[in-house]
Order: sequence, then structure tokens, then C-alpha cells
Amino acid sequence: MEMYIVIALFAFMIISFCIGKWPFGLTAMSCCILLVLTGVMTIEEAFSGFAMKNFVLVAGMYVLCDAFGKTRLLTAIRQRVMQLEKKSNVILLLILMFLIMIFAQFLPSSGTITVMIMILSALSPEGDLCPSRMMLPMAIMGGMWTSRLPVGMGATSHLLPNQYISSYGADLPLLTITDTIKVSIIPMILLSLYVILTYKMLPKRSVDQSKLKSVKDKEGMSRFHETVTYVVFVGVLASLFMNSLLGDIMYIIPAAGAAVLMFTKVESQKEMQRVLSGDMLFMLAGIFVMGDALSASGAGVMLGDFILGLMGENPSGLTVLIVFAIVGVVMTNFMSNSGTKNVLLPMGVATAVAAGWDPRGICLLIQTVCSCAVFLPSGAPSTAIAFAAAEYKLQETFLWSLGYAVLTVLSFVVSINFFFPVV
Repeated sequence: MEMYIVIALFAFMIISFCIGKWPFGLTAMSCCILLVLTGVMTIEEAFSGFAMKNFVLVAGMYVLCDAFGKTRLLTAIRQRVMQLEKKSNVILLLILMFLIMIFAQFLPSSGTITVMIMILSALSPEGDLCPSRMMLPMAIMGGMWTSRLPVGMGATSHLLPNQYISSYGADLPLLTITDTIKVSIIPMILLSLYVILTYKMLPKRSVDQSKLKSVKDKEGMSRFHETVTYVVFVGVLASLFMNSLLGDIMYIIPAAGAAVLMFTKVESQKEMQRVLSGDMLFMLAGIFVMGDALSASGAGVMLGDFILGLMGENPSGLTVLIVFAIVGVVMTNFMSNSGTKNVLLPMGVATAVAAGWDPRGICLLIQTVCSCAVFLPSGAPSTAIAFAAAEYKLQETFLWSLGYAVLTVLSFVVSINFFFPVV
């Protein structure tokens, strides 16, 4: 009976994430409440997500990234890029790609495109490299680069899939802090080259600034607060790379760094409360628990067997990866990136466990394709901003988007199958 209750709650979570009517955090917490009311879990078990070491680590990193985003570094980079505007288009494109890669490690995708708007707005609408041609590529590349490098939130990107994997047993292989960039570097280079070679496929027109969110240079931190932020940020990142030496102490160091920012008044109590009360953290706490419920009740293995049955007898590793990649790309264009990821990750792990496969490759693939919201503005806030600013019509962007999506699927499937073959 418990297994069917968990499956029903998981179905409710998927449907809620798809329709997007309620905040993700509310959906996840509702599932936790219902796990208690139906007797599947105790109160302590259902809300244990807030005490899990991965949750504590991620919450601390959220505070650190919030502080880092207020430094004057971003403004200084913008001014430098504007000095290089008269160079060749290829040089400027390479600079833009590099900036997207860096910004995406410390900002959400919507924040990345907002920062890039400050740079793109200075480009001439009459030139080949005009804002309307760059808006969609910058939005999509920002999403694809988010948490890809082992810095900022990327230093914790392996923890969520590991939480699902470890719930099925301590003997299963887990992802490490560098696995994401290992499988991403070549595909991301190919996608960057795709943008450089094909941006002229997108329409050239003036960008309607009134449809963009207001973007203003904010007053910078004091030199002391900036120094404290940089020192704390570098120290915390260093600790994440020394996890084999620090053990479980590593998980509390970001929180310790956040406390230092509070004591030195880099972050105020109001700012700390704003970050820690965000919907994303409540969602994480809830889905951690749902992952445990799926494995403990046997519902996860049942779902995995069902998905395997849909693929036919003895599917190859490439077939499995291609199926999850295509499903992920399609889903993420109709619902949010994070929603798609949180739906597919437990399914992917359950499928791999049921078949006796290595689950790491499927997890890495899902985390990748769920950022490819390239067709519709509904897939991500950053994509919506790009469509609104450039007044894109779907028929204008479809061919470029199709090529980008196909390259995303093929390059990541090949890369992941090489480093982490499923079968």
C-alpha cells in the first residue's frame, strides 16, 4: 500500500511541476505533509530534508553566491568588454562566450542574461553582431553553462543526483565534483562554435528595451566587504576540493562562510532571510525526502522497471541515453528547467538501478538536457526575456534552435557514453 501512495504523490509532484500553478517548494512540502498524514513516514523522516548535509551545504552556497553577485567585478568586466567592441566579431563573440561561462557559475540563468543585457545593449543594431542575434544564444548558453564548472553552485551540482543514487545503497558509484565539467567541456566548446558560426541565422532588428527588465548598475560594496567576500568565497571553494581530507566537515563550511559574512555585515539579516526562504531550498528539502520514499517503498524500482519495459528488451546504453535526452529536451521547453530535472532524475536513477546499470551517466545527461530550453519562451525565464526583447517569432528561431538541440543531444550523449557508459 505504501508503494502506491508514494507513486501517487510522485505523480502529483510531476503534474504540479508541469502545470506550474503552484511554487515548487509548496508542492514538495505538500508531499512531505501527505507522507506523514498517510502514515508512510514519521514527522522526523518526512522533514529530514532540512537536516541533510547536502541541504546544509547548498543553503550556505546560496548565501555566498548572493554576496558574490554584489561585487564590482561584474561592472569592471562590462567596461573592459566595451573597450574591445571594435575588434573583430569572432573576438567579441569569444569574449561574450567566456563571460557567459563565468557569470553562469555565480548567477541563475535569468540573472546571467540580465547582466549580459548591459553588454548587448551597447552593440550596434546595424552591425552583423547585433543584440537581436545575440539575445537568444546568450540566454541559452547561460542556462547550459549554469553550474557546469566546479565553482559557485557548480561545486554542489553533483550532490542532488548523489542523494538519489545513495538512497538505493552505499555500494553504488557516486559522482564527484569534477565529473560534470569532464563530460561537458567538449560539448560546450562545440555549442559555442555553433553559436559563432550560425548566429546570422537569427533575425536582425532593433531590440525593444521597454520589454526588458530594468538593468542598472548598483552601488558597489565597500572595499573591505568585497575583500571579505572574495576571501570567504575562495576559502569555501578550496574546502570543497579537499572533501577527501575534511570528510563531513566540508558540508558545514559554506554555512560557516555565510556566518562570517553576517558577522562582518557583508550580508544583512534581511538579505540572509530572503535567500534562505527561497522556493528552491524548500523544493530541495522536499525532493530529497521523496527520493528516499521512492527507494524505501520499492516504488522507485517499480517505476524503473516500467520505463525499461517501454524501451524494449535489452536496450543499449546509447539507446537509453538518447531516449532520456530527447524526453528531457522536449519536456524542458514546456516546463521549467529545474522542474524537468527534478522529475527525470529520480526516474533515471530508478531505471538504472532496476536494470543494474551505472546511474551516473543518466544523471549527468538529465542535468544537461534540462537546460536546453531553446524552442519556447516557456522553458526558462531567461529564454522568455530573450523572446520578449528581440520580439522573436517561433518560425524565425526554429531552425537555429533545432540545430542547437540536435547538437546538444548528440554531443552530450557521445561524451557521457565515453566517460560513464550506462551498460
